[in-house]
Amino acid sequence: ACASRSRVLAAALVVESVAGLTYFFPLYSETLKRAYGLSNGSVQLIASASNVGGSFGTHVGIFFDAMGPRATIALGLLIGIIGWGGLWLSLGVGWGPLGLLMLLGFCQGHGQLVVNCAAVPTVAVHFPSEQYALALGLTKSLLGLSGSLAAQVYASCFAPPPALAADFATIDASITRFIKVITLWFSLACLVGVAGLKRDGASADPDHSAPAQVPEERARQDRWLAGAYVRIVALVAVLASGALIGEHIRAALVRTGFLAWMHTEQLTAFLAVVLYAVFVAHVLRGPPAQRAAEPEAERTALAGSGASDEPGAGMAVSLLASEGGAAVTGSHLPPAGSAAAASAEAASSLDGASEASG
Repeated sequence: ACASRSRVLAAALVVESVAGLTYFFPLYSETLKRAYGLSNGSVQLIASASNVGGSFGTHVGIFFDAMGPRATIALGLLIGIIGWGGLWLSLGVGWGPLGLLMLLGFCQGHGQLVVNCAAVPTVAVHFPSEQYALALGLTKSLLGLSGSLAAQVYASCFAPPPALAADFATIDASITRFIKVITLWFSLACLVGVAGLKRDGASADPDHSAPAQVPEERARQDRWLAGAYVRIVALVAVLASGALIGEHIRAALVRTGFLAWMHTEQLTAFLAVVLYAVFVAHVLRGPPAQRAAEPEAERTALAGSGASDEPGAGMAVSLLASEGGAAVTGSHLPPAGSAAAASAEAASSLDGASEASG
């Protein structure tokens, strides 16, 4: 059950990493203005279409209930590819009327809404009421961080270095390349969701009718999720203050001769990607105490079965009753080594002693 739960949560976290990509719209809005000669009002219409696409989803819930998470993720993948892939092609050919750009913006937002509506309810199905809120909060945190992750990846790997003072043509070309990467990123994350998100499994409990967790099990699950929260807080700290802390770290590294070629944005993105990978790996491993307890339980069960196979354990043993002389066979005795067997042996000794004294 724990393995199924951890896989579902890890897949949902990967899906949620692309569920808020429209938050970095300000990065490429100026490129849209220059590429198509748009006014500020036209750019706002594109942004509004994206917001509408990311807000209207009653039909998505109906589709999810009828078809399940995998089909819903596949639908979001199709819509997202139309939105992001269409924008990349439009920027590449330099053609895009306002109506088309609004439609593409709507598809970008709606594709993210669809995958989000598939990931969150699936996580809810696999977690009991004791960790329900913790798991959902952890899942939704990636939605808000996805835009920051994308912005850091762009600034570190695609944006021209600040020292170059690049012209608008160079910046627009870097935006076009990054939109292509966003299309691939969205597609890969959705494929992970198609493979890992499912409503059935050992940990599935749609009605949350499972009995309450014992204190030890609840403590294990809480420690696992608390460790995930520690890692996500570290990721937030790097993304929120990376421009300040990263500059000081880079300055220290440059003075020592290391990483003189790396600028601040690259260092921040590197730390963010490493922390995100550590975060997802921790979730995927599941509660470590549970993994250690399962082999121990197997060893205990094997030891118990081995004790019953000792020579003479199943042999019929006769005890003479002190009064009636009736024979009691070992098949009616308690198992050897148990408390009841020890009591029977003590009673037999006392009877023998009293008979000898008589």
